Amino acid sequence: MVKRICLSVASGVSTIALLIFLTGLLMPYTNPDKGPVPLAVAAEYAVSTLLYWPSFHLFRGGRLDCPNADSIPEKFRCIGMSLSIDLLVYSAVCFLLLWVIGKRRQAVRASLSK
Repeated sequence: MVKRICLSVASGVSTIALLIFLTGLLMPYTNPDKGPVPLAVAAEYAVSTLLYWPSFHLFRGGRLDCPNADSIPEKFRCIGMSLSIDLLVYSAVCFLLLWVIGKRRQAVRASLSK
């Protein structure tokens, strides 16, 4: 169980790191001065949506209004909160996937041993 939790947290962190890396990698291809490459723009939009989707829904009309954040501290607070939510969600998804894979392996082993 502890091994599965550690693997899921590591997978969540690596998923977020990969998405941040892909966003930086696609940045030069979306330069409006040189004319953006349509596929790169679509890919950057998809990666950014996967990375920052929580900030689109955080506290609309409340104290922390991420969709309308104007000051730099508000923007950093929203980014930090959305990355924290991403870490929790992606780690939970990885934990569930590892649990399903473990159950399937047990079922296969049980059927092979009969």
